[in-house]
Amino acid sequence: IMVFCVGMVAIFVLARRYTQPINTVVDAAMRVAAGDLNQHIPVKGRDEIAKLSESFNFMVEKLRESRALEEKLRAAEHLSGLGALSRNIAHEIRNPLNFINLSIDHLSDKYVPEDASQKKQFENILTGIKQEIHRLNKLVNDFLMYSKPMKLSRQQVSATALLEDVVALVWAKAEADGIAIIKEYADDRDIWVDPDLFKSCLLNVISNAFHAMASRQEGKVLRIKTEFADDQLVITITDNGEGVPADKMGRIFEPFFSSKEYGLGLGLPMTKKVIEEHGGRVEFRSTYGEGTEVQLIIPVSPVSQNESQQSV
Repeated sequence: IMVFCVGMVAIFVLARRYTQPINTVVDAAMRVAAGDLNQHIPVKGRDEIAKLSESFNFMVEKLRESRALEEKLRAAEHLSGLGALSRNIAHEIRNPLNFINLSIDHLSDKYVPEDASQKKQFENILTGIKQEIHRLNKLVNDFLMYSKPMKLSRQQVSATALLEDVVALVWAKAEADGIAIIKEYADDRDIWVDPDLFKSCLLNVISNAFHAMASRQEGKVLRIKTEFADDQLVITITDNGEGVPADKMGRIFEPFFSSKEYGLGLGLPMTKKVIEEHGGRVEFRSTYGEGTEVQLIIPVSPVSQNESQQSV
């Protein structure tokens, strides 16, 4: 009887040892079948049950990855459809804008009042309308440029000459706003870039800097510095404007996020996209109330150029 009792206890212990893990696997499998993929079975030991648990965990992990991929594909299809619709709408907006702009030119030539005060008021109204049309047209162009696939037309150009061209475009605006532009250029070297797109990047960053310094009454300074390191050109643009609050730092490169009242929020995202297409990167640092520093870093050597083209 004693041997029989010991045998029964041993059988009970062994049965519990093997049936409990199997029941755990079965319960987890039923939850997975019901759609709950947040299942993980602790693996204990090296026996067959442990191997079964490891296989189950591996299967669930792959199912989670598959579900995440499906969700990303659905989101991509949704965004692709919205993007195509938005591009069509943007094109449709440009046509009436051009017609309105031409009509205003016609009105300004044909219906100018003879009275001097009325003529001045008439011209101011038409100028305001044309400025708004220009702003809307720029927003549409920025959106179309951001949404379409990018094709670079690289050329070998002087880094200093490229920067000087951009500075010449903003110099009058800087003088009107009381902004001092300080240039600290390193020895000049040629770089392989798309000149038009790269100038747009520089103008976007400088335009943001001007806007950030608008609230300052005096002492507005924009500093443009270049240096070459590890076969890379580093352009650092620094302002002493209002800076970016800490809670907005994580969103500065998000499309359609802007701190400007009438901004579309594509300037920095477009800049980041262009620089990355060149094989470089954008670094953004800002302290609220003190200023902002933006670094555009791109490769300059022919070797880096070829590698960048291959990656694109």
